[in-house]
Amino acid sequence: MKKSLIALAVAGAFAAPAFAATSNIDISGKMAWDVTKMGSTGVSDNNTMRVNNNNSRITVRGTEDLGGGMKAGFSATYGWGLGNGSSLSSQETYAFLGGGWGEARIGVHDPLIKPISRRVDLFADQSTGDARHLTQQGGIDGRANNVVAYISPNFSGFQVAVGHAMDETKASNSGATNMASLTYNNGPLYLGLGYDDRDLASDQTTWRVGASYSLGDLRFVGVYQNTDSVGGNSAADVKVWGLGAGYTMGAMTFKGQYYNLSDDRASSDASTYALGVDYAFSKRTVAQLAYSKVKNDSGINYGGATVAGGTNDAIAIANGADPTRLSLGIVHNF
Repeated sequence: MKKSLIALAVAGAFAAPAFAATSNIDISGKMAWDVTKMGSTGVSDNNTMRVNNNNSRITVRGTEDLGGGMKAGFSATYGWGLGNGSSLSSQETYAFLGGGWGEARIGVHDPLIKPISRRVDLFADQSTGDARHLTQQGGIDGRANNVVAYISPNFSGFQVAVGHAMDETKASNSGATNMASLTYNNGPLYLGLGYDDRDLASDQTTWRVGASYSLGDLRFVGVYQNTDSVGGNSAADVKVWGLGAGYTMGAMTFKGQYYNLSDDRASSDASTYALGVDYAFSKRTVAQLAYSKVKNDSGINYGGATVAGGTNDAIAIANGADPTRLSLGIVHNF
C-alpha cells in the first residue's frame, strides 16, 4: 500500500476530515526495539535482561496551500506504546502558519534547545548510551504545553528559533519558559547554540552548544551544557560536556562517545562512555549493538532509564553504583 493511502487512513482515524479529503497528508515514524542486559546497578533484582521500546513513534503532518507563498497545517506525533494493551501517547503536537518569512507554531512543542544535543548524540534514542542519562537536567528536554514559537527561514545555513511556554495560572515559580536557538548547518559543519530559562523558585537557566564535523566517512561530535539552579535549587549548578566520533565503513558505522558531568553539590559528579556499531540493512532498517557504563560519585545514581518519550523501563540504581548496559536492537524508519 502506498504511503499516501496509509496517511489518508491515519488521518481519518484521527478525525481530520478537512485534510483527509485531500492528498496533502504525510505520515512518518519509526519502530525501535532492543534487548538489554543490565549490570552493576547496586540493586540485585535489577541485574537483568529486558526489552526496551526506544521511542517508537508516528507523525502525521498535513498542509494546505493558501496561495501567495503561504501555507497552514499541523504536525502531530504520537508515541507507540507497543506493550500489551497500550495505546498511543501524544508527543509534539502543534498547528502552524508559514511563508517566506518563516513559520509560526502554537501547541505542544519540544524545547528549542533539544535538537542541538539530539543531533550530536551518536546514541540518541538508544536505551544504551543515550547522553540524556546525564544531560537531562531539570527536565530541559521535556516538551512543554502552551507554546508559541517562531522558526526563521534558512539563511545560507543559518536559522533562528524563539519560543515561549505560557503560564496559564499567572502564578509565580510556575515553570513558564523562554527559549531560543541559533543553528548553522551547511555541508560538513553543524553548529548549534541554545538557551532555556524556566521560572522556578530560582530561575533555572541552561546554555547548550553542539557541534558536528564530517571528514568523508569520519564524523566528530561535541556538546557543552551549563545549567544553573537545576529544579529551582540555587545550590545545584551542573555542567556537562561530551565528545564522540563515528566512522562508516560500508554498511557498518563504528561509534563511541564520552560524557562528563560536574555538579556543585558534594559527591554528585558522574561520567559515562558508550561504544557501539550500527549495521544498515537498508536506508530505513538498522541493527544496533551497544555497550555503556556510567560511573557515579557516592551521592548520585545516574544510569536509569532515559527520557526518550516513554521508551525503556525505569531501572533503580543505587547511589555510587556504576551501572552497565549491553544491548542489541533494531530500528525501522518509515
